[in-house]
Amino acid sequence: NMTGNPDAWNFLGGGSWTSDDQASSITVQLTSGGQSSTTGNTTMYSIVATHDFSDKLHYLLQHDFGTQESVTGQNAQWFGINQYVTYDINDQLAVGLRAEWFDDKHGAMRVNATGATYLAASVGVNYSPAEWFTVRPEIRYDWADANVFNRGNDHDQIAIAMDVIVTF
Repeated sequence: NMTGNPDAWNFLGGGSWTSDDQASSITVQLTSGGQSSTTGNTTMYSIVATHDFSDKLHYLLQHDFGTQESVTGQNAQWFGINQYVTYDINDQLAVGLRAEWFDDKHGAMRVNATGATYLAASVGVNYSPAEWFTVRPEIRYDWADANVFNRGNDHDQIAIAMDVIVTF
């Protein structure tokens, strides 16, 4: 953006590697720069590793780490690890498990303004009736070491959610 905030230079880059048999891959991405006139530099990297144990059983590990400077002098950092295991029942249907650990102790507002450590687990289904269309319902359990759910009254919650993905 050369007009909205011309002094906020940013970097976005990364690279990836895939094994010869296409069963494993690693992708690394980095972004860094000024985000707005109210914050200093924000830097974040993501590492995503995947492995196919078979044609039907897939694994994904993601690690994120970020730091954010503030013009008020208060810096924050956050980091997390996600893991996904997916099993393809057939070409249209897969089931998956996900586990996540996320630390936002500094309250960098990645989740909300209250600093906390979060754990989450979910089980879901991926249904793709067409190559370009996927429906993903899930049941998810979230836990935090602070009361951050239900307007600050609870430290855990159960959620039922669904997303729809249209690829074009």
